[in-house]
Amino acid sequence: MKAPRGLDKPLFQKLVAGEWIDRHQNLLIIGPTGVCKSWIACALGHKAWSYGGIWVMTV
Repeated sequence: MKAPRGLDKPLFQKLVAGEWIDRHQNLLIIGPTGVCKSWIACALGHKAWSYGGIWVMTV
């Protein structure tokens, strides 16, 4: 099931779970204008920060 903007819900839930943070992996968010890349980056960055991780967002 996908959200209206094409967001893959199971993938997003997996990213929110934070396993990629525990494994010290990077995340690259790409896509066309207007698909909420910045919102997704901020949401995942906030989650990483709450885990005690360090994150850098460049736009």
